[in-house]
Amino acid sequence: MDSLQLKRASLIGHSIAGAEITRFAARWPDRTDRLVYLDASHDFTGIDSVLGANPAWPPSFSPPSGTARDTLNAARDRSKRYRFGYWSDALESGILRSPSSDEASDGCLLRDATLHPKEYSAVQAPALALTAGYTMQNWFFYLDPIADSVKWRGAEHWLTKVLQPWLAAGHERFRREMRSGRTIELVADHHLFNSHPDRTLREIRGFLLSTAAP
Repeated sequence: MDSLQLKRASLIGHSIAGAEITRFAARWPDRTDRLVYLDASHDFTGIDSVLGANPAWPPSFSPPSGTARDTLNAARDRSKRYRFGYWSDALESGILRSPSSDEASDGCLLRDATLHPKEYSAVQAPALALTAGYTMQNWFFYLDPIADSVKWRGAEHWLTKVLQPWLAAGHERFRREMRSGRTIELVADHHLFNSHPDRTLREIRGFLLSTAAP
């Protein structure tokens, strides 16, 4: 911001980046206008055990060797079948322009977010949280409730009894501690800006352009 000569800015963070924008706003309130959390207002404490209890992760995936087109086609097929259930220009651009982070980097980010819980109570800036309402259809779309009935039942139990309560606790803390915060839930997957781009953009734009506190 200093190099760009920006005195203040609004920050938008997805997933684990929610911890980063919260910490920035808590440390430099005079440099922060507004905050937008894209499925990023949940906590990360205990995430390993929560995700580790998922009984129905899709098969592991390694891109095949070959040309860039081979890799892209494999990623496209993987995305439609297992990861998102759809494909979009945004996903394609992301794969072409932004290589995935390595496991070591992910581990450092997650460890940092876990050791330093979000400092909502120290944030003065207005905040908007767009949260994803997970369902069997948008999380386990690759399972057939009849053909995969055993996995489906186990996945449904995990979703409703483990994942959803864990997420709800984090969202409740956001609502309780963020002095000027508002939450909007979309029935969407974790990458809600890909599955609901128009709604996401409309909510963000309306919030950033609003003259009133949420």
